[in-house]
Amino acid sequence: MRLISFCVLKQDPSEPLFLVRCHELGFMSFFQRPFAKEHLNFGARTATKSCGPGESSCINIKEVQSNAYVFTNKAGVSVVIIADEEYPQKVILKIQRELFEEFYKNYKDSDVKNQSKDADWTVDTFPTLIKKYQDPKEADKLLKLQSELDDVTQLMYKNLDDIVARGETLDDMMKKSKDVSSMSYKFYKDSRKVNEGCCSLL
Repeated sequence: MRLISFCVLKQDPSEPLFLVRCHELGFMSFFQRPFAKEHLNFGARTATKSCGPGESSCINIKEVQSNAYVFTNKAGVSVVIIADEEYPQKVILKIQRELFEEFYKNYKDSDVKNQSKDADWTVDTFPTLIKKYQDPKEADKLLKLQSELDDVTQLMYKNLDDIVARGETLDDMMKKSKDVSSMSYKFYKDSRKVNEGCCSLL
């Protein structure tokens, strides 16, 4: 089980904008990390497009054998957690709440409203939390103390392919995306040709 990314994005009419990005890629080689970051950014942004205010979604990213869990609040701020497919869903939901709390200790909705492009804001606690919660039991201890988390959250389950616009393919989207460089896209395609599993993050 593994947590891979914590991201915060702003919903925007053109496309979601990154506010905070925190990746934990210590399990990968240095050579793979730049390519992985681009694909994770692409997955997070694309998944966020499908999740409107007040909605929760779980988007399967088969290219990296992981799930992107997205929750968007009424202000249009989305928290995205990317984890492998084995990581417990109930723990993800708890962590999302904590990430929102930590984000709003540092920033206000007015800060978000004024942001018109991708940002590299930081939340100092995110790197600590993504390492701490690599063990789901750490979060599960807190779950048992919070009765409000007993409520079942309705998640919409989709694949990235389901989000692709009609007449387009996922490959088309990746080619156009500013998150995926031509070198990263070529690496992804070549890896998939050689071995379907070799571009996995697992």
